[in-house]
Amino acid sequence: MARKGLVQYKLTSPGAHLDPVKTMAEWEALKSTKMDFCARLLQHLGKRNDAPPPIIHEDGSWEFPELPSTAQDEWSARCDQKSVIYSEFSSMATFLQSVLGLYGQASVLINGDMDYDARSRAVEEFRTDPQKRVAIISSVANAGLNLAFARNVIFLVGIVIERETGL
Repeated sequence: MARKGLVQYKLTSPGAHLDPVKTMAEWEALKSTKMDFCARLLQHLGKRNDAPPPIIHEDGSWEFPELPSTAQDEWSARCDQKSVIYSEFSSMATFLQSVLGLYGQASVLINGDMDYDARSRAVEEFRTDPQKRVAIISSVANAGLNLAFARNVIFLVGIVIERETGL
């Protein structure tokens, strides 16, 4: 019989949150390939609006292509695109925000712990602050949000694995 489970960081209790990382050394000790790729992808996309997408190889390795030598137009030369990360687990949001910060990506959190006014302020900050190019949202905070101005959406969800058990 096959069983499925989520591969995530082990938390001490159901309501626990991971403490934010403060240094690259801390991050290196805890590094998740999925979060690392997400942070590096946002770093790459934030270089210029015409940054090409990553190349994913058959063996699962990836690389980010060089930027075009010159921008085609004024829009391409700017780096003002916004990205939304949907995080399945709100307990990971603050941790993810700290990881993104290590890669130079300022972000806003929009989660279910916020009332309507706080969520509206966070969306407005995300929309208007040129430094805040990433919004991290959870499933309990995504209803009714107008994020149509964001160019990229990243789904950062748990990995489902199958394993054999004797049950």
